[in-house]
Amino acid sequence: MKPDGFSLFNYKISILKEINCSQILNFCIFLLYLYIIIKSKNGDEVMDKNILIILIGKRKEEAVKVQQILTAWGCIIKTRLGIHEGVQDNCSNQGLVILELAGTKEQIEELTRKVSVLSGVSAQLVTLKSPE
Repeated sequence: MKPDGFSLFNYKISILKEINCSQILNFCIFLLYLYIIIKSKNGDEVMDKNILIILIGKRKEEAVKVQQILTAWGCIIKTRLGIHEGVQDNCSNQGLVILELAGTKEQIEELTRKVSVLSGVSAQLVTLKSPE
């Protein structure tokens, strides 16, 4: 019997309840690294990738401030992924944002600094070097 849309939605939600932010983050970094390897083996030029990982401890209070900063620096944000654990009645107050950045070293460091100084927010810049 083929599940209806609502049953499928609930199934996907139940799977998400079992996955935490660190598992999702590790998987995303793995996929990005795999992408870099595939592109370099195909002879395509692949530059280093700058990934900013932002953990918001008090999502309900700090998300607006983080959003204002990200909006101001939107021109250097190539990819953005926002994740928070839980859904509906089980919504977490912790959020995770993963950004792929494309800008100068100075711009990327300044964005990282601006997000890092917010209370209840932790940010880590990760630079993935292109495989030789």
